[in-house]
Amino acid sequence: MTQCQRLLVELEKGRRLSNLDMILELGIGNHTARISELRYDPAVQKRLIKRGLSLHTEMVTEHGKTFARYYLKSYKAVQEVLL
Repeated sequence: MTQCQRLLVELEKGRRLSNLDMILELGIGNHTARISELRYDPAVQKRLIKRGLSLHTEMVTEHGKTFARYYLKSYKAVQEVLL
């Protein structure tokens, strides 16, 4: 299983993953590249669209440090926020 596949499986489980989570738990050192690959891979996009999901990034500040956390969100939830 590739790093992108492992990352996608974890996100599909409903997890919200930070850069540190990806490094320590999934062994993904270049998390920025893996996230980018997920965003722009047509097969991944088709899979997510089929399930009504999209990849989102939230910026989180804890203990004075700001970092990104990635997760999948349903289109329905996104539409509700926009309305």
